[in-house]
Amino acid sequence: MTVSADPNLDRVILVEAFPYDEDAADVVALYLATRDVVFPSDDADAPDREYDGRLASAYSRKLEMYAGGFIGGRSLPSYGAVRVVNDAVLVETGAYAAWRSYGWDGRRIRVLMWQPGTAYADALVLLDGVIQGVPEFSLTEISIPIADIQERLQQDIETATYAGTGGFEGGSDLNGKVKPFTAGVFRGMEPVPVDPANLWFDISPTTGLHSVTKVTDGGALLTASASNPPPSGSYYVDLVNGRIRTGSTPARVLRVDGRSAFGSNAQTAADIVKELLTDRLGFALAELDTASFTDLNTANSAVVGYVAKEAAPGLDCIDSLIGSVGGYYTGTRTGLFRVGRLEAPTATSEADAVIAAVFDDTDIERGSLTISPADKPPHRIEIGYARNWTPLTADAIAGSATAADRAFALEAYRVESDERAATLTKHLLSKPMRRDTLLDEQTAAAAEATRLVALISVPREMARPRLQTQPLALELGDEVWVQSDLYDIDAAYRVIGIDENASEGRAALVLWR
Repeated sequence: MTVSADPNLDRVILVEAFPYDEDAADVVALYLATRDVVFPSDDADAPDREYDGRLASAYSRKLEMYAGGFIGGRSLPSYGAVRVVNDAVLVETGAYAAWRSYGWDGRRIRVLMWQPGTAYADALVLLDGVIQGVPEFSLTEISIPIADIQERLQQDIETATYAGTGGFEGGSDLNGKVKPFTAGVFRGMEPVPVDPANLWFDISPTTGLHSVTKVTDGGALLTASASNPPPSGSYYVDLVNGRIRTGSTPARVLRVDGRSAFGSNAQTAADIVKELLTDRLGFALAELDTASFTDLNTANSAVVGYVAKEAAPGLDCIDSLIGSVGGYYTGTRTGLFRVGRLEAPTATSEADAVIAAVFDDTDIERGSLTISPADKPPHRIEIGYARNWTPLTADAIAGSATAADRAFALEAYRVESDERAATLTKHLLSKPMRRDTLLDEQTAAAAEATRLVALISVPREMARPRLQTQPLALELGDEVWVQSDLYDIDAAYRVIGIDENASEGRAALVLWR
C-alpha cells in the first residue's frame, strides 16, 4: 500500500457550514460529522469544539479537466449534496426552524477527513467551497447542495447599463442595455452609438482604452485626429472614457481595432482572467492560486482579446480566454481558484519530486483498471486567431477599402495549422481538429498548433482506475505514478479526471499520458 490514506484506518468526515442568520446579522457555524466528535480543550485549533453526528452522507465530487476530451474545454465540477439526518431532537431544540430561516446560498462550507485521536490540524481538507442554494427540508433529511469556487463565475463581467437619459447615457433605445466591455487586444469591434447626434461611439466606457490602432467605415480607413470634434473622414479618441467621435456620420458599419485599458492594459489570458476574478467577479487575491497564474503566463504569454456587447457571464468569458491557450481552471480543495495547462507527464521514476501519489496493485480495485489508447487522434490541428468581432458581407464593404482590409472584414478568423502525416497513416478515420481562439498574433497561433500536434496527435492513452482507498488529496493536473504487475504498467500519468465519494471511501481517476 503506497497511499497514506489507508482504508483500514478509522476515518470520520467532518462538515463545517456557515449560513447567515438574519436575526443575529452574522454568520453562524454549524459543525456536523458522521459520528459525534468533541475535540479536547487543549486542541490548538478547535478546543472543545463539538460536531453533531447526524451526517448521513458527506459529499461526492467529480471533476473533469476537459469536457468530451476537447483540449481547452470547460473544466467544471459536479457535486452531490451533504445529507443531514432530521429528527425530533433537531425539531424540539428549534434548530430545524432556525436552519430553515438561514441564508445559505453562496456561504462557505468545508468538508474534512479526520482520524480519531489526532489533532484537528491533521485533518485532510477535502473541500473548501460554497453552498450552491437553499437546502431541501424533509421529515427525515436535510439536503445541502454544494459547489466549489467556480459557482461564483456565473455573474456577469459587466453590470453597468445605460440610463437612456441622453448624452453619454444613451437615448431611450439604449435604456437598460449593458455597456460594452473589452479586454486585451481586439479587432473589428463595432462600437455602440451612444450619442449619435454628436457622433460619439462607446467602445469600452467602464474600462477605458490603452489605444486605438484603426477605425474603418465599411472597411475604408478613417484618419486619426487630435481635434475634438474631428474633421470629416477622421476620428477623435477619448481613451479615458473608452469612446471615439467621428467627423461625419458613418456611411456603412463602423469598426474599431484597439487595446483595452482593463486590468492595467492586461493582454495575456492569465492576466486578464486574474483581473476579471478580482475586479469583476468578487474574488479576493488571497482566493487565487497566484503561482498558477504565473506558471500559465510562463507557458503561454501570447496576446489575446475579448469583447462583450451584451450580458456575458464570467464563466463564458474565462472559458474562451483560458481555452485559447489550451488551459483549464478549477477550484482546489482549499478553496483557491487555479489555472493550468495540460502537459505531458515529465517524471521518469516514482521517486521524482513531481509525483503526487504512487499507486500499485494493492491500491487499485481488482479488475477495475481500464486502459484505452486515444481514439482517432486528429492528424491536423487548425487554430483560428485574430478574431474579427464584426464580419461584413461583400456588399457592406466600401469600394475604397484596401484589399487587405476587405479580406480581413469578410472572415471571422484567420487560420494557422500543423499536422502529423503518420497519424493519418495509422488512424484512417482521423479528422482535423479546428479550434477558434482569442489569440491575436499569427506566430502565437502557429506555435499553439504545433504544440497541440505534439500533445494530442501522437499516440496517447487513458487509464481509469478505481482505488481501494479513502478520497485522495489530488488535484487536476497532478502527476501520479502507476506501478502494476497485473497490467504491466510502470509509468507516470497526468490526472485529468477525479470522481470520489467521501462516504464510500472510494475514488476513481481518469489518467492520461
